Amino acid sequence: MKKKAVIIVSLSCFVCICIWFFVLDKQEKTFATWVWDSQLLVHEHEAILSFSEQQNIGALYVQIDQTLPFETYQSFIALANEKNINVFALDGAPEWIHTPEWKDLLAWIYDYSATSNPNQQFTGIHLDIEPYLLPDWEENPEQVILDFQTVIQHVSTGMPPEMEFELAVPFWFSTMTYDNRHGMGSLGRWLVQSADQLSVMTYRTDLLGENGLIELFDPFLQLAKEENKKVRIAIETIEIDNERVSFYYHHQSKLDETIRELLYFYKKQSHFTGIDVHHYQSWRDLLEREQ
Repeated sequence: MKKKAVIIVSLSCFVCICIWFFVLDKQEKTFATWVWDSQLLVHEHEAILSFSEQQNIGALYVQIDQTLPFETYQSFIALANEKNINVFALDGAPEWIHTPEWKDLLAWIYDYSATSNPNQQFTGIHLDIEPYLLPDWEENPEQVILDFQTVIQHVSTGMPPEMEFELAVPFWFSTMTYDNRHGMGSLGRWLVQSADQLSVMTYRTDLLGENGLIELFDPFLQLAKEENKKVRIAIETIEIDNERVSFYYHHQSKLDETIRELLYFYKKQSHFTGIDVHHYQSWRDLLEREQ
């Protein structure tokens, strides 16, 4: 009888593991990642695209360096399109809420689009501003939020209409409110409404619990459901002095297991569109450390 029970339990575990791997393998182009170093497009574009294929990456957020010739991005995007990988123009910095740099980005985007073939076009803009990193955040968060919203509004209304607009936001923005000339209410809801898709930076390594990935991400997922928008969960792999924030300090098996469990947990959620891993170089290095 005991032997039979052990066999049943073992089979159950095997089935669960198979389900996890099935979910991981069959989710078409489930992942996205950031490429912050634009010079990598020159020196290792083939490696980036090979890694993307191996990891089921369907979108790359590529930093815009306006000193690079258009041809650098054109050739990279053309190759990415052949592999069904979307490329987004990545830009933004906390200081943008005080400067007109967003105008420079839009001008560059329009010039680039006008001189590029259809297979060389960016899918969209991925804006990453993170205004809470400014000293102003502690002194006058209401003004920072207003200026942050204003830049988002300028970019979303000023960009080419055929392009998708995405934002990277921290999970805790779902708890923030605003009351200014943009209206009043939940900042999280306003952000969901303002973009086609959000990448919610939920930098934790525990799946469950009060400070786990699911609990911290779910408020934005609920807002996406209510607004009929899309959200992605972002996880961290860079070296940060906190093993509960970044997978840098964990084995690849921990990262893989967490990814499988996230995909399985959210597989029936149509407004959940995948996992963003920050960022390309640190993710690649994490995997290479154990090879």
